[in-house]
Amino acid sequence: MYEAVQKCTHCGANLTLDDLRKPNCTYCGTVYPHHAQAAQHAAVAGQVMNQMMAQQAQIQAHWQGAYGAGPLPPAPFGGAPGGQFGAAPGGPYADPQRIAAAHMQHVAGVASTIKLVVILVTVGVFLLVGVIVAVALLRI
Repeated sequence: MYEAVQKCTHCGANLTLDDLRKPNCTYCGTVYPHHAQAAQHAAVAGQVMNQMMAQQAQIQAHWQGAYGAGPLPPAPFGGAPGGQFGAAPGGPYADPQRIAAAHMQHVAGVASTIKLVVILVTVGVFLLVGVIVAVALLRI
């Protein structure tokens, strides 16, 4: 027989460690306070997880909108069945080729912008040097 470690707060029965592992008193049915508190913590953790999943869905929708794909509904926790690595089919993490193509398109746009800026700066420097040389030659 196990040694009693605590008494039930409702009926006063001696409770062993095995009794305390159960969610309620085996004698009167009262829910133990630590189990009730654990249920409250689980509910709060569930709410926090749902908020985090909603934020992740907003981030993914923003990412997809930035790269020309329409937003998808958020996948359930753990991903939708059939998606690669548990990701939602059609989502940004489900198709590596689509991610690479979108990245390359973005890089090409940035490269053309940089090229245009370099050309404009080079032409500007040549014009400025030409004006300085022309002014120097006219003073001579």
